[in-house]
Amino acid sequence: MKNSPLGVFNGECAPAFSPLLQTYRQQIELGSDKASSLAVYLRGELVFNYAASIDPEKTWKTSDRICTMSACKGPLALCILQLVEREKLALDMPVAHYWPAFGHNGKEAVTVRQVLNHTAGIPVVKAAKSGDIFNWHAMINAIEKSPLTFTPGENMAYHALTYGHILGELIKRIDGRSPGDYFHQEFSTAFDIEYDLHARDNQPLHDVISTRQFSPMLLTIYSKILPLISHWKLQYFNPCSSQYNPNSHEWRTSEIPAVTGQGSARGLAKFYSLMASTGNTVDHTPVSQLTLDNIFSSNVTMREKASNKQWHMALGFMRNSPDFAAMGPNANTVGHFGMGGSVGFIDPDNQLSFAYVTADYHQPTRRDPSMAGERLNQLIETCYECL
Repeated sequence: MKNSPLGVFNGECAPAFSPLLQTYRQQIELGSDKASSLAVYLRGELVFNYAASIDPEKTWKTSDRICTMSACKGPLALCILQLVEREKLALDMPVAHYWPAFGHNGKEAVTVRQVLNHTAGIPVVKAAKSGDIFNWHAMINAIEKSPLTFTPGENMAYHALTYGHILGELIKRIDGRSPGDYFHQEFSTAFDIEYDLHARDNQPLHDVISTRQFSPMLLTIYSKILPLISHWKLQYFNPCSSQYNPNSHEWRTSEIPAVTGQGSARGLAKFYSLMASTGNTVDHTPVSQLTLDNIFSSNVTMREKASNKQWHMALGFMRNSPDFAAMGPNANTVGHFGMGGSVGFIDPDNQLSFAYVTADYHQPTRRDPSMAGERLNQLIETCYECL
């Protein structure tokens, strides 16, 4: 443990990554980040692994977990791709082939691939009511009843919440396990990864630092008042409630596989390190090299409708999309961000995986309007300088 007058630090790093530690320490000590962890793997070796807190009463260990919001969409996508590899699922088959009721209200042509790439045309659940997000069966029923927002394949519109339940229901119907149990058994346990798709009883979580974005009043407006207006963008929080907060009991006892992912930076970085092209056989990786090659070669590029930014998608993973959120200088990098600034990604060319998770969620401001936050951009930039 290394302490400073303005922070408590735990971890270790390879000498070449000392500049990254200096940048990380400065961010904690200056208060631009109050509690987080950061990890980097290079060619399968853990070269940076640190956790820090500005509050000496709330120290962080490198194994400690925090909710990473949508950063879990990448891990969920690899569950689907593993089932594809095992020939239990096909990317270009309609979702309704495996889940017939999904095809109601014009959704019969939506394919699994389109869901992975956010081009399925069902970014919002118009048939949902407040609180459905915490009830799996209610949310599935609402998805079945909801109509398309866009024609499948013609637009990219971020499926912020529907992504997790559509893919999760496919896993349940094809495999029999819940998406959380599937990932825990096939990835977390099998590869000793400190990451899961939702909170588990034996893995206590740090609280997210309270901010205005999680205030009960604001969440009530988002989930009950704004959805009364017909514009599709105002329907995103339709199934949510005042308890849509990573610290709430409802959140921590529910499975919302698009957003309830939780883990350490070391765990998320290790997950992505398994996707590095190191020549390992399929016996030593969760999916084959062919599946990885398909991920890295896939590129669906469109202007995403909600953010109005140019996005690049690769079978459930974000490709490096500098117009929205950058993941270093390599265009071949794939990963996923989460609201608040958590991220995990793999740069296959450099065989580098990077993950950052934080309790101090970044909120876009006029000075720093980016999705990820300038603090994360600085960490990624410094990491690449260390190479």
